[in-house]
Amino acid sequence: MIRRLRPLLALMLAGALAVAPAAALGASGAQVALASAAAPQITGSITTATPTVLTAASTLRVTADIVNDADDAVTGSQVHLRVTDAPLTSHEQIADFLDSPESYGRHTVVESSLGGTVGLAGHDDLTLTLAADATTLDLPADAAGVYGVTVTVVGADGAVSVDAMVVTWAPVDLPTLQVAAVATATGTSARAAAVTAAAPLAEVAYLVDPTVNDAQAVASHEIYRVPAGSLDLTSMARDDGAALVDYAVGAANDAAAAVMRTAPLIVPVAVADQATLDAAAGAGAAAVILDRRFDLQGVTGGDDASVVDVPAGDGSIAVIRPDETLSTVLATYRPGTAAAASRLVAEAAVSALAGRDTPLVVSPGQSWVLSDTDASMPLRALLNAPWVEAVPLSAALSAPDRPSASAASASTGTEDDLPTDAIAQLDDALSGVQLIAASSADPTASLQEYASQLLTAASLQSRANTGTRAALIAGAVDTAHDAIDGLSIATSAELNLIAAKGALPITVRNLVDQDVTVVVSATTGSPNLRITGQPTVTIPAGGETVVQIPVSAVSTANVKVRVVLRAETGENLSAPQTLTVRVRADWGNAATLVFSILLALLLIAGVIRTVRRGRRDTRLSPDEFTSLPDGSMVSDASDSASGAPEDDEPSDDADPAAPVDEDAIGGEPRDNA
Repeated sequence: MIRRLRPLLALMLAGALAVAPAAALGASGAQVALASAAAPQITGSITTATPTVLTAASTLRVTADIVNDADDAVTGSQVHLRVTDAPLTSHEQIADFLDSPESYGRHTVVESSLGGTVGLAGHDDLTLTLAADATTLDLPADAAGVYGVTVTVVGADGAVSVDAMVVTWAPVDLPTLQVAAVATATGTSARAAAVTAAAPLAEVAYLVDPTVNDAQAVASHEIYRVPAGSLDLTSMARDDGAALVDYAVGAANDAAAAVMRTAPLIVPVAVADQATLDAAAGAGAAAVILDRRFDLQGVTGGDDASVVDVPAGDGSIAVIRPDETLSTVLATYRPGTAAAASRLVAEAAVSALAGRDTPLVVSPGQSWVLSDTDASMPLRALLNAPWVEAVPLSAALSAPDRPSASAASASTGTEDDLPTDAIAQLDDALSGVQLIAASSADPTASLQEYASQLLTAASLQSRANTGTRAALIAGAVDTAHDAIDGLSIATSAELNLIAAKGALPITVRNLVDQDVTVVVSATTGSPNLRITGQPTVTIPAGGETVVQIPVSAVSTANVKVRVVLRAETGENLSAPQTLTVRVRADWGNAATLVFSILLALLLIAGVIRTVRRGRRDTRLSPDEFTSLPDGSMVSDASDSASGAPEDDEPSDDADPAAPVDEDAIGGEPRDNA
């Protein structure tokens, strides 16, 4: 009744003031002047507000930080806690009130002095708490609703609302609202951990990238997997990106824990057009979920249902349409603050009061802005609201009476699609690093190191930032080619072979940060040289090694030999290099013959010398003979029989008349004939 009389009283007061003399305005005149005077340079923000849901037994407590941005002190001012006269009945009204609270009628429920008698000094700040019992709020006792609240500073120079928020007034029960909360844990490992920490409640379903999440952190939740790197399926489906899709939903997850690797696949998409839905169905997806940054309204039909069926492939696929308002508020509105929690709860109250009878999906997506303080506060407040019933996402997906809808237009969002040449570059780079990784010591780790950057360049996050996408793609492709081109042949272009059989020394280099096993393959089209082996070698990470390729020469010629490093399965791992081998097989044969002849001559000379030396050693020289009494000569026994025992030497007492064996004289037998 009082609220109804206020407009009439205002008109009566305005009329009285219009006919009153200026000197008679007094205090009333000053109050009227406040409305048009310039507002003081005061700013501030609400830091805490409890509770988020008010009942008849509640006390609303709001704490705010007030800042004086002016040089001069502010004295004699008051801080008012004001509540809107009428409820805010729609999402649009809530947004409008928060943008311009001064345009809504409000009444003061409690006030306090700003800084007491001292006031607030220039460039100073203070914190104060305003508390109002429910009985002083002047709200209806029999109807729930959402109301706006402002912290307003009133002074001699005017009034300014330094901050605004909304609260839910629930003196009676609100209709039940089913909410399926979904948190998307993708990006880096640190980002995924932050998301799961911001949504710790067991009722929250997780969409996880298996390549960056910790299985223990998500094990107690309802889990769905997304393509590795959050690949932009719409761009891939509208072009030739099948290889990237196959990797993102398949091999990229090989090293993940089974709980994530085997979870049902839900694909976040920018546009749910027919090509995208067909690609998702072909990849085995249980559903697609629309990313709120792109086209939430493209899928038409199905009324306001959060999950609809759309034809795809040989059947249909579920399309999840998150509530745009609640999802956006959770994702970006004043993250981690009391104002954010109160608004999220209030938006849910508006939906409940509107009579929504189907589950509502709240998903902040991959652009959820997480606070450093209490990122979980808004979501926790939502799911703890008395009228909110948290339901699993699977319940919405398995509902038997899901309405049907139509796919988005094929032209929707085409301006944001990844260019065809970029997809081709990423696809070629992925194929290259897959080959290198397969031959490395740790294939999974090696592949993820390079492939993850390629997927990030083709991700939904990249689609949302087209200004930096080209640089992201170029960087990912260049990094991949560092690995692809990391295996090379470092041997000079010319080699010599001067034998019928031998080996070609080939130096191979590995700039990849893992050991890589390769087959060194050499081929030639010349009949003058035969390659007799293809050795397998492990090249150390960041190093090089020399490999001997066995060959046999047929005849003298200059031969072109093509050398390439291959995987053990046969694919090329390096650029081929052509070497010139100077084959001089005849030189080798001639050298062998000459060497053999020289060796034979040396052997003959050695034999002759040995024989001659032996004969000379057995012949007596003239000095070795002595005269006998009869004039004959005998050798000196001490010289010719050197080394013989002294007992065998002739004595001075020998009989001079003893007979002498003339055959022994001169060291040579005499011819008896």
